[in-house]
Amino acid sequence: MEVFVHTNPTGCETFDLKDVRELEEQLGSFAACPNLGLKTEVFVEITGSWEEIRKLLSEPCFERIWSQ
Repeated sequence: MEVFVHTNPTGCETFDLKDVRELEEQLGSFAACPNLGLKTEVFVEITGSWEEIRKLLSEPCFERIWSQ
């Protein structure tokens, strides 16, 4: 599974990084998003098999998206 996180127009793939802290540092260093904060909107693109995506979207942290 590949995950690409970006703040238009720049981003990075997560397999290049060791953890979410490093992802946050990378996003904050982009000229398009120098003041990355907890409320900053980012876009996440997930590419993988339907089996992987289905399992991921079934996790409790995604429960809100099914009950809106």
